[in-house]
Amino acid sequence: MSVLGDIAREAARVRTVGELAAVLNKVRRGNRSADGRELTYRDLAAVTGIPHTTIGTYLSGKVLAPADRFDLLVTALGAPPALSQALATARDRVEDQRRATGEPDRRDSALSALAHQSLGVAGLIAGGTADDTLGWLEQQIRLCAIDYSRLPAEEIVPDLIKLHRTVLGLLNVHMGREQSRRLFFCCGLSGYLLASASHDRMDWVTAGRQAEAALVFADRAGNRNLRALIHNIQSLSSMLRGRPAEALRYASAGVTAAESAGMSVLLPLREARAFALLRRTDDAYRVLRDVERVRERVKPDDFDGVLGYTEENAEQTYLGFLAEAFAALPPSKESLPAAERHARNAVDAYPDPRDCVWAADRAAISHLLLATAHAHQDQLDAVTPAVEPVLALPRWKRNADLRHAAGNLRTAVRAAGARDPRRERLSHALAEFSGDA
Repeated sequence: MSVLGDIAREAARVRTVGELAAVLNKVRRGNRSADGRELTYRDLAAVTGIPHTTIGTYLSGKVLAPADRFDLLVTALGAPPALSQALATARDRVEDQRRATGEPDRRDSALSALAHQSLGVAGLIAGGTADDTLGWLEQQIRLCAIDYSRLPAEEIVPDLIKLHRTVLGLLNVHMGREQSRRLFFCCGLSGYLLASASHDRMDWVTAGRQAEAALVFADRAGNRNLRALIHNIQSLSSMLRGRPAEALRYASAGVTAAESAGMSVLLPLREARAFALLRRTDDAYRVLRDVERVRERVKPDDFDGVLGYTEENAEQTYLGFLAEAFAALPPSKESLPAAERHARNAVDAYPDPRDCVWAADRAAISHLLLATAHAHQDQLDAVTPAVEPVLALPRWKRNADLRHAAGNLRTAVRAAGARDPRRERLSHALAEFSGDA
């Protein structure tokens, strides 16, 4: 008991990810496997489902584990309830310290681990079968797709480039037809992630080229859902560039391609937003009604699972896309209350700003949409509390979508009501946030 007490007291003094890792390793060394061995990374991986290489980055102090994975790890280490609570508190303290200093949080691991293992692919090819190689690669890319939302684009671009190059290099390996199809899917999905990263950095030209290349791989893979996903990022980039007609063409192409449950809902919502931006209000409402009928019948499927969608976070994403579509409608007595209601629903779907996906960017955008709806209705007192959590985000979390939404809010704030010092201060803060100052 005294040993556990000493560890708990040490946890109370933790301030850095390195110190946290040291405490976790003390817990690991204090608990043994069933056969008396010290718990290995592979032992912990078998229990938690987290790759052993990822666990290695957590226990070496290189990466701060996301809260959900941290809890799994602590449970696998056999920590009793009181110590588990002390460790969770220590982890939150480290994250708060990083947030206060604006330090990027390298919580991913999937991308970094794969980048570090890229050269290992050659060994897999030499020592195993093509199916072994593809299985390993598919698992890593799936983790990349799931963890992508946890990271700022600027942090992951170097590793993402290495990932894509690794996948492209495998195209020179002779494989059967089915294996080639799987490999092309990996190429298309990693290419989509690259296009998304370029989009987040507002490098529109590069994002467009990467998306076009990814489409070729998606077609070679014969995967219509991947094509729909790529059209989604093309449509969004066009919207942010002020090209709603082009955005509509991409979104409609995505609607045609979509077969998965998630894509069959999200792409029509992107299409409705494009219709709204073009002031084709009747078409936008028609699509929104159609989506509402379809949504209640769909559940996440295999393709959605590749992207990390569950019933819970699929609903969160749906609410965010829906709020964006209503926010794009021309302001009216009908659209403004609806935009506020849907934005509020989206905000409520992400209750904890400490969650690693909070600013990744659906939750933060939902706050900006709610603030914009209040601004259009000249409810200045409600705008500030809605937007404050977003304005507090460090610069490295401010991607293209967030900056664009902040710019829209600033326009609404400046256009609404009489001149007010609070309005001027908020407008200046939003200009600084979106890079327009």
